[in-house]
Amino acid sequence: MNIDFDVYDGDPEGFDIASWSPTPQAEVDAGKPQAPSTQVHLFMPLPGKLGKMLLRFKSPRTLDRLISALIKHRMDVWGPPSRAVVEGTHE
Repeated sequence: MNIDFDVYDGDPEGFDIASWSPTPQAEVDAGKPQAPSTQVHLFMPLPGKLGKMLLRFKSPRTLDRLISALIKHRMDVWGPPSRAVVEGTHE
C-alpha cells in the first residue's frame, strides 16, 4: 500500500528528527546515566488522522545514502541551495 502526501513548507509541521539512546527516559529522569545514542529517528506526519511514520536509521551508511539521494534529487529539481539555506539562516 502506498500513501502519498505532499510537503510544501520550508519547515514542515510535525517533522521531528532525534538521536535515540537505548536508555529509557524514565531511567534518565531517575538519575541513571544515558547511554550513547545509537540511532537517528525521523518522524514524519501522515495525512489525515493516520498518525506519524517513523524511520529508524541504525547505521551511518544508511542515513548517508538517504541524505546523498535527497541532495542529488534536490539539485536535479531546484539547483543548488542558496547560501542562507546552507547556513541555516533562512526564514
